[in-house]
Amino acid sequence: MDQSKLEERSLKAGGDYLAALRELGLDPEGLFWAYDEAVKQHVLVLVTSLYDFAGPLELSRTLFKAYAASVTPQEIDPFVIRLHSPEHAVIRQFAEIGVLDEEFVDREGRRSTGRAPTIPYRGGGMTFTRPLVYKWMRKRRIPVADLSRRWTRFARTVDRVAA
Repeated sequence: MDQSKLEERSLKAGGDYLAALRELGLDPEGLFWAYDEAVKQHVLVLVTSLYDFAGPLELSRTLFKAYAASVTPQEIDPFVIRLHSPEHAVIRQFAEIGVLDEEFVDREGRRSTGRAPTIPYRGGGMTFTRPLVYKWMRKRRIPVADLSRRWTRFARTVDRVAA
């Protein structure tokens, strides 16, 4: 994967997308660009526990509604967003090897500290490097009551701005 193939405006739009999601009440556990080998293009990977709580269909519908209401960056077409749960195997794989931790393990199994080099990480048909990451996951689970409040706030806010 050649990181340079991702345009600067897409990099900026990804950061703007994270800001827009937070403004709407969705603070994802992870958000990063990855090259999807199946479709041969970069996709924006959104990792959120709301995937498990509300389900991928409702989450997708709400994100499309936010896009249609122009409250998320129009440069981020909803069709390039890949939704994942923190519990998905590929996401857990990245978390377990500490790809984005301050202390991380490189592909050869060497433990390093500080900023990860721009070596590519692969899994689940995706390839990404640390500079394409806006946010990475917390290591704790979110209680169901908190997820319920978060989902309700996010869905109501999107409904309100889309009306």
